[in-house]
Amino acid sequence: YMAQEEGDKDAVLLPRKQVPEGLKAGGSLEVFVYLDSSDRPIATVNKPLITLGEIAKLSVASVGSILMGVILLLFPESFVVALMYLLAACLLLVSFLQMYSLFTARRAGVNLSWWWFVAPVAVLLAGLYVLLFPEMTAAMPFLIIGVAALFYGLMELWFTLLVYLHHRRLLKAQKAEAEAQSLSVPVENL
Repeated sequence: YMAQEEGDKDAVLLPRKQVPEGLKAGGSLEVFVYLDSSDRPIATVNKPLITLGEIAKLSVASVGSILMGVILLLFPESFVVALMYLLAACLLLVSFLQMYSLFTARRAGVNLSWWWFVAPVAVLLAGLYVLLFPEMTAAMPFLIIGVAALFYGLMELWFTLLVYLHHRRLLKAQKAEAEAQSLSVPVENL
């Protein structure tokens, strides 16, 4: 305990872990005193971020979670519909990105048949369905996400393999061309 004088009734508890090394009985120490949950005064050597009457910039915690909880409690149907619109936007974005990748690969010379566009079109149709019928879709978002992710993942895996094989063929052709050029000897006029 810390006190002005020995036997002082207003002694304040300074927890043992707060006592600096080398401090002896009768020594002085600057502390901050606060009230614990039982309104008992406690001393600490740690300086608080802010005290009564001061202004300081502090971070706010839990506002997002509290706001989300209030929205879910007051407007659960609206939240589910908003979630479906978010799902629709994600599905549409994924299908457009997949189609962009396929068109980019075609422009780069990768030979792609029309069936490569089946998965992105299916994801596009799923996104449009969710966009047009959000209430009906609310019961099955995990099914839609699962099917879309499976299609997308399999198509990306196959597409990556196809691009890798195309790249390998190009490197092989470049190597063969370089070897052919190194073997050709110019014929001089006789």
